Amino acid sequence: LIKIILRKVDVLTPVSNDLAQKILKIYPITIVKIIPNVVDVELFSVKEDCKIKRITFLHLSHLENEHKNILGMLNVVKKLVDNGYNFEFQIGGNGDLTLINNFVEENNLSAFVKSFGRLQHFEVNQKMKNVNCFVLFSNYENQPCVQIEAFASGIPVIASDVGGIKEFMPNNFGFIVNKNDESALYKAMVEVIEGYEFATPKELNNYVLNNFSKEEIAQQFDDVYTKVLE
Repeated sequence: LIKIILRKVDVLTPVSNDLAQKILKIYPITIVKIIPNVVDVELFSVKEDCKIKRITFLHLSHLENEHKNILGMLNVVKKLVDNGYNFEFQIGGNGDLTLINNFVEENNLSAFVKSFGRLQHFEVNQKMKNVNCFVLFSNYENQPCVQIEAFASGIPVIASDVGGIKEFMPNNFGFIVNKNDESALYKAMVEVIEGYEFATPKELNNYVLNNFSKEEIAQQFDDVYTKVLE
């Protein structure tokens, strides 16, 4: 069925080159235009005067361990605590918190790990504005919206090298680590705790304004549709 659909395609518009290559293995399409996911830049903005008492990391997702590698992140957090680092790891979303809360209780991490439940979309930016770095340690992804939402909020991202993540990771916007490499995630989080200087919040936000706004993405689709209809 997928091949039947793809045979009728004039232009393929995947959100990442990684996705494009996977689709082209199913059926060759001549014209490919990468058009990434969109961010509501009016909703996601930078809080310039944000004062954070200690370095704070954030992970926000549907909390499926097989996908997001929740346990891998928690293992790294425990190692950081065991080695004397002072920080906070906020983790939550619209999934089951049982794995997280049990891990925190069993390892006495309540002073370092704060879990939370489902957020409304407008609350995501408020949460991001009050942390230092977003962590995405997934086993697989496409082009995650949360990555560019973090940039729009002015915070860098530590992410695993899966899907199209690194295609949208400009220099000094964060760290890319190998999938399931807890040692690499540990080292990246230590860099953040010890004060690594990333691009400024304004630079992070401007990247999103220029590449992922509703107007920018709409214009890219309009250009494709116009060309196809000529």
